[in-house]
Amino acid sequence: MKKIHEEKIQAIIPQYSNLGDTTYIYTFKGNKITLKVSIRTALRKLMNFYTVDHLALKNKFRKLGICQNAPIILENKVYVKIKIRRPIGKSDGAYGYINIESIKSITETEGKTIVELKDGFIINSLDRKSTLAKNLLIGIEIKNKIEMEER
Repeated sequence: MKKIHEEKIQAIIPQYSNLGDTTYIYTFKGNKITLKVSIRTALRKLMNFYTVDHLALKNKFRKLGICQNAPIILENKVYVKIKIRRPIGKSDGAYGYINIESIKSITETEGKTIVELKDGFIINSLDRKSTLAKNLLIGIEIKNKIEMEER
């Protein structure tokens, strides 16, 4: 976790691999760190490392009227939810998270939504462009509130 912290997280993406359920962490230094755990376990470990109470965060968003697709906040950085794959079973982690500061563009071609990060990483999403745009706007609003509280 210390290496991830030092390189700063750009995206947290769940994938199936020959290792089983895997989570990839894309960093701002251009590295792709592989964790041989589910997205749920990876998020729990990250939240513990940054001493974030995920339940309290969810309740805070519920009070703001954000029930589904709520972002997560790690080290005052806002990460929005993005659907990466179709779940193959109950409680399968199909969603990843992207730092709103790292998104360069969101495009939709031939029914596929593509998120390009500022360093060139490409992430394919099953969400529609409008859904990602809405999640991004929510993330930006939350980031603005965090910055206002810090002043």
